[in-house]
Amino acid sequence: MSMKTTFTSTCAYEGQPESKVVHETDAEDLPQVLEAFEHFLRGSSFVFKGHVDIVDDDDDENLDNGYEVICSGLREEIAHLNKVANDRLGTIEAMEAEVEGAKLFARVMDQKAVNLTAELAKANRSLEKVRSVLDKGDFSFRADLFNPLHDALKEAGK
Repeated sequence: MSMKTTFTSTCAYEGQPESKVVHETDAEDLPQVLEAFEHFLRGSSFVFKGHVDIVDDDDDENLDNGYEVICSGLREEIAHLNKVANDRLGTIEAMEAEVEGAKLFARVMDQKAVNLTAELAKANRSLEKVRSVLDKGDFSFRADLFNPLHDALKEAGK
């Protein structure tokens, strides 16, 4: 038995003469017909890598396997993105904890500054009393003036 297969492509661009590509083959089996069809496609200006083939649509095992490969890749990508998100969330939480620690430290320092200012004011009042006594020329020992001054200076030095 002799069989002839013909592939035809017609192309007409506006304002241009019609172009026609015809490819005939005496191919006797399917692999030869597929190869001839590849030549026809390339001759019709189609550019592609690979080969023309027939794929069994009823091959559910291959379809399921392909689906599993895609799902597996997606699961890996989702796991990676979750890890990145958790790492960033952990970093944000650590930064927030550092900010809270800095705020607490600032409040403690503010309170110490208030306490030191009060102690300094107390020491200045004691110093003013001492100057007042010295200005009057009373050089007798007055523990009630010097002890608070000593205590205030000692506290300020902490």
